[in-house]
Amino acid sequence: MKKIVTKCWFLIVFACAFCACDGVDELINVLNCKFEVQDVEEFTFAGIHFDRLDSLSEISDEDMATIEKAIEEKNALVMFTLNIVGTNPNDVAATVEKLLWKITLDGLDVAEGVVTEGFTIPPLDTNILSLKINTNATDIYEENTLENIFSFYQEIMGKKTSTVAIKIKPTINDTEFPEYITLEYVINNGK
Repeated sequence: MKKIVTKCWFLIVFACAFCACDGVDELINVLNCKFEVQDVEEFTFAGIHFDRLDSLSEISDEDMATIEKAIEEKNALVMFTLNIVGTNPNDVAATVEKLLWKITLDGLDVAEGVVTEGFTIPPLDTNILSLKINTNATDIYEENTLENIFSFYQEIMGKKTSTVAIKIKPTINDTEFPEYITLEYVINNGK
């Protein structure tokens, strides 16, 4: 309860400071919005589509050689698209000018970036923001094995229980939000 009260006071102080910039309406509009992860698409590792796999035994010998080479050379690029849906309960549009984001897995930062194009959620509607994620999987784990990479895939796709968090820090009316907002991360991928 103390954490919630502290956070509320922090937001009130931030909103008061933001008032001086005539941006309080924009801030309130964005803070009233709900953001959650909708799904993950096109998960590839070293160019191999993992999003079509249910187990490691489904990887062909040719793809396995590509994966092993990427791990050995510590150049194991993971790419996927993370779709975030924003729901706006307000009767006016909610606009974010810029968005810093980061992904953590069990408290460990695995990817981060910035969206520099504006993002608007229409009044009483939703909009999807698609984040293109690129990260080197060999930077995630101390011990780089195919099993660890496949486990990472399962965790990101919601096929395995873990603590995955997406954090966003919006810029509204030329003012960057002072702390990251953690989004709900529940993947159903159509299930």
